[in-house]
Amino acid sequence: MRIDFDETVPVPPDVVFDYLRAPTEWPRLYGAFGEVRDLGGGWYAVPLAGAQPDLEARLTALELDRRAAWELRGTLAGQGEVELEPDDGGTRITGFEEIEVAGLDDPDMLAEVRRRFEAIWQMGWDHLRAIG
Repeated sequence: MRIDFDETVPVPPDVVFDYLRAPTEWPRLYGAFGEVRDLGGGWYAVPLAGAQPDLEARLTALELDRRAAWELRGTLAGQGEVELEPDDGGTRITGFEEIEVAGLDDPDMLAEVRRRFEAIWQMGWDHLRAIG
């Protein structure tokens, strides 16, 4: 499944980037889903509401205030990337997250996983709009 992003939020790129610069910061963007654990080798376990096991993620690229990319492994495997562009005092955020769910081929269950990930990202966009 692929989720594409094209959002504009009323905060500058450096503020947005602060939430994306490390998996340890992601719960601040999406809300408190639990404590992030360091798995070593740059990998982190990021708890998500209603998802078991935790999302395992590591950053693969960072460009200060411009871009963040990551990969996922385990049951939820894939990759994602966001690019930040200044936009009238705010930030335009474009990118994607592509996720495969190991062992899951039921279309209804896959639709539910998509809905949950879209809801998590929406919480992040709403949070950024609220602080702006």
